[in-house]
This record gives sequence, structure tokens and C-alpha cells, in this order.
Amino acid sequence: MVLALVLLALVPFVFGRYGTDLAVKVMIYAIFVAGLDLLVGRTGLVSLGHAAFFGIAAYVAVLASPADAPASLLALLPLAVLAAAGFALLTGALALRTQGVYFIMVTLAFAQMAYYLFHDTPLGGGTDGIYMNLKPATGALDLDRAPVFYGFCFVLLVAVLAGLALINRSRFGRALAGIKASEQRMRALGFNTFAYKLAAYVLSAAVAGLAGFLWAVKDAYVNPEMLGWHTSGTVLVMLILGGLGSLRGAVLGAAAYLLLKDAFQSQALIGEASKHWQLWMGATVIACVALMPKGLAGLLDRFAPAPSPDIETQIEHSSASSGQSGWKSLPDKRKAPSMDAPLLRAQGITRRFGGLVAVSEVSLELKRGEVHAVIGTNGAGKSTLVNVLAGELPPSDGRVELLGIDASHTAQPQRARAGLGRTYQRSTLFTDFTVLENVRLAAQAPAPAPWRIGPAATQDAALLARAHTCIAQVGLSELAQRTASSISHGQRRQLEIAMCLATAPQVLLLDEPLAGMGAEETERMLALLQSLKADHAILLIEHDMDAVFRIADRITVMVEGRVIASDTPAAIRAHPEVQRAYLGEDFHDA
Repeated sequence: MVLALVLLALVPFVFGRYGTDLAVKVMIYAIFVAGLDLLVGRTGLVSLGHAAFFGIAAYVAVLASPADAPASLLALLPLAVLAAAGFALLTGALALRTQGVYFIMVTLAFAQMAYYLFHDTPLGGGTDGIYMNLKPATGALDLDRAPVFYGFCFVLLVAVLAGLALINRSRFGRALAGIKASEQRMRALGFNTFAYKLAAYVLSAAVAGLAGFLWAVKDAYVNPEMLGWHTSGTVLVMLILGGLGSLRGAVLGAAAYLLLKDAFQSQALIGEASKHWQLWMGATVIACVALMPKGLAGLLDRFAPAPSPDIETQIEHSSASSGQSGWKSLPDKRKAPSMDAPLLRAQGITRRFGGLVAVSEVSLELKRGEVHAVIGTNGAGKSTLVNVLAGELPPSDGRVELLGIDASHTAQPQRARAGLGRTYQRSTLFTDFTVLENVRLAAQAPAPAPWRIGPAATQDAALLARAHTCIAQVGLSELAQRTASSISHGQRRQLEIAMCLATAPQVLLLDEPLAGMGAEETERMLALLQSLKADHAILLIEHDMDAVFRIADRITVMVEGRVIASDTPAAIRAHPEVQRAYLGEDFHDA
């Protein structure tokens, strides 16, 4: 990264006008690509409409410039960037309610709407575009002078890369990485993922707007093609060439694309084949994706020496050895109900999917110090019930009370922050994170403070202490620096519970935590659940009947979405309807 910036700084002194113009294009596109990477590479959201923000800022820069005097740079630049960010706020609030290919298509649709607004109306000058009469200036900073403009672009590129690097290392950036890895888990931990994604979308658009402003000043001209899908696609190709999730990849990708484009368009280099430069560019991009899936930045990483342990890692180890208690550092200030009062109460819960009734009038109570198991055959409605209790699905009828408060229509992140933790049938870990990073991110959920950056974000002793405490509580201290993908299935289940504990829950909803475990792993998990129930109310969904009858204080049996019995293990074992529907005579005789 430093070498690339040094080379860009030296271009005006080494190369002629052509090289300087090319370097300006590289810097502007690198800013654009770096902003897009915040959304695509860091958050995992692919946008095909970012050209709209690029073009809107460019048009604002031209339209707001006086015809007879240079505009104030200090006024025009913020205005152009704010216009792009404002459009992103409006469109993002709608687009981010969709996911996957639908999100991609909605961003493209909004960009095309903006494109035709400038293409088909006098506002944008139609296909001819419009010109900027005088370039903006402030004091000695006159952007009409080529050396000044070059230096201005270089300073802004460095500022953008530094700012995005700080964001990536902030609590906000850490949360974005979690959303990319598993948005479902982030919501279950208590993060308002919609707000985080919207913030990333708007910030990304603002950076694209900055690039658009610079492009308008460079050419003193704008046209609707700046907002077209070709522009969005070009910037995505640059991002892929450079490498997703890498700031230096933004510079490398922009430079590589523009150099290749010039080479493939050069008749002096490739003759008549230059007429088909898009074909050669497409083949090159395909080859790069196949041979360098992590882009040019990933290729350089192969030859870069392994980094030495950073300050954050050292503090993590010192926090582990200091024996600090995370529970004392971050006390749970929620008001706890009395010991006899249920922490969670479900009354007449029904959940329909069209004409299918998945859960029918289910009522139950979870009390501190008890493990309440829910059993039933596959399709009985157990997981749907958990999803309703956790807030992942709204009930069609009925009421859910959490800590004595009606939470029937409260969103999942709010329930999590109120004291409800849950696990899933399938692991939803951040597999590329270490065990410690998984739990530390979970510990961040009760007090996210996304604005904290640098040491305040990465060296928070209280969060690290809580993370180490929870890891020790589930017996994974020796694996703290291992990636989640490298530990066993049983250890992943323990890690999920550690992540729940890091949010200081009072209610735990555990969906088949023993599934796929061997005998030794099952014993460890049962011992862990036994140790947790004194301070928590636990709902256990499980198919291992031996384990259920050993650990449960109360058992509810579901068949086809309804409860047929709810009582003590001894009473359930002897219940005739349960015998016929689920357990079987052999289990009763045992």
C-alpha cells in the first residue's frame, strides 16, 4: 500500500501529461472502489447501483457551480457528497429490506431511475451532458491548476484509505464483518443489523460521491453515462481484480483495470484486435478470478511475511492471565424478576404459514433454575416455537412475555438485548474468526458503541475479560486463539453457548445442542447445562431422550404443533398419550 502511494506521489515528476492523467483516473477510481469495498467486501452486500451516487455528486458539482465565478470548494464538495449520501439514505432504507439477488436488482433499479432522470430531462442536459464553466477554488487551492488538482486527489485518496482503515478496525467495522459472516447470529446476539447495513451503505455512497465530484472537476463535464450500469459494473470488476476486503486492493484493482484497458485499446500494441478490447478484458478478468480468487492483493499476501503479533493480541493474552472478571467489568443492569416469577412466559402461541398451522395454542413458562425441555418428532413445531419465542418470527396469535414485559411484537435484537440468548440447530458461528474473536464480538452486543475506533475498540479490557470468562466457563480456554472452523463439532456447540453468555442473558433457548455429539461430548455439554441453570431459565429442544430425562426439570411434548403433555420427567415417562405418540413402550419399561 505504502509503495503504491509513493509511486502515485512521484508520477507528476517522472511521467508526462499522459501518465499524470492516468494516475488521476487511478486515484479517483481507487476512492470509488475503496468505498464500494466497505459495502461489498466488508459487509457482504453486492450493489449494482453505486454509479448513481457517483453521478449524482458529479451533477450536483456542475449544477451548483456559478457560471461567472468559481464555486467555493469548501461549500461545493460537502454539498455534492451530501447529495449522494442523502439519495443513498432514501434508497437504502428500501433496498436493504431485501436480500441476495433482490437487493442487487433493487439497487440497479434505483440507479437506472436516476440515470433516466438526467438522460430524459433538461436537468441533466440529455445525452449531451453539461459543462462546468469554472472549476471550484478556495484561496490558493485552485483546482483549475493541474498540479494542485493532482495533489488534492492524492490527499483525498490517502484520507479515504486511512479513514476506511480506521472504520475497519472499529467496533462498527467488527460488526460489519460479523454481519457478512452470519447476519442471523448477529441479530440473535442483539445487533440491529439493518442500522449497521444502512450506515455502511450511506458511508459507501458518500465515498462514491466524493469520487464523482473529483471526476466532474477533472473533466469539467458530466453526462448520464456516469450513472449507468456500465459504470457500476466497471467498478465491481476493479474491486474483484484488486481483491475483496482489501484497501490496497482498491488501488491495485483500479490501476490494473485502467492499464489493461489502455493496452487492449491500443492499436499500436495489438493492432486490429483493439476493436474488440471488451472481449480481451473479459477474458482477462475471468482468468484473474480463476487463478487469483483473492485478487492482486491476495497474490501479494502470498509473498508478504507473516505479521508479528499486534498490540491487540498481546492485550488479549494479558487480559486472560490477569484473571479479571468480565461480569464485574460490565454489570447487567436489567431488573431481574423474583426467583419464583417466570422469566419467559408464552400464552396461547399460534404460528401459521398460510393454511398450515405449525404451532397451535402453545403455552409454557421458563423459570430461573430450571431446564424446560420440549420434545417431539421432526415437524412437531419445536423449532418454529423457538423462533417465535426468540422474535425471529412473529406469532399469528398469542402473547410472549420476557422478564414480565409483553414482547410479542418486539424485534429479535431487542429481545436479545433484554436478556434472551439462543442457539440454532445448525452452527451460526463466524468461522473465519478465532474463538476469542467470536465471543468478544458477542460481548460487544449489549453496549455496541460503534463509533469507538483504534485502541478504544480493539483494546477494551472489559470486553476481553468478559470474553475470556465466558470461554473459560464453557471449557475452551486452550482453544481461544484457534479459528472456529478448526475446532470440533462439540466444541463449536460449546462456543455458541459462550457467545450467548457473553451477552449476559437470563433466558437461554437451546435448539438441539447435543445433535451429532459423541458420548464424551454429550457428557461435557450436560455438565455445562447443569452449571448454567442456577442463574438462567433454559429451554432445551432435544431428540436425545436419555439426556433429556437426565437434565430436564420439566418436559413439554409436542405433536403436530400442539402440546399433548407438560409435566415432570416422571409424569411424562408414564403418560399414556406420550407413550403412544412418541416414547414407545420400550422407553416406558426402562
